[in-house]
Amino acid sequence: MIKLVRVDHRLLHGQVAFSWTNGVGADCILVASDMVVNDEVWKTTLRLGKPNGVKLVMKNMEDSIKAINSGVTDKYKLIIVVQSIKEAKQQHR
Repeated sequence: MIKLVRVDHRLLHGQVAFSWTNGVGADCILVASDMVVNDEVWKTTLRLGKPNGVKLVMKNMEDSIKAINSGVTDKYKLIIVVQSIKEAKQQHR
């Protein structure tokens, strides 16, 4: 179940990682970003900011959309984080 979709160019930081995760009771954060999946520094940084006990998944936009549409994410209380409104509006084609 999607609990929150957040648009934030910083992606995962204290407010998202702790306040929003606790506030909505999320147990998984999906970072949907074509840029992040190809950048090891970004991925390492995001892993360091992840709260304990919360799963962190980083996927490109196409794979993120496919995962959500397939129902595989339904078992999680999910926060989806994207960097732009354009990404948030993307749909599976």
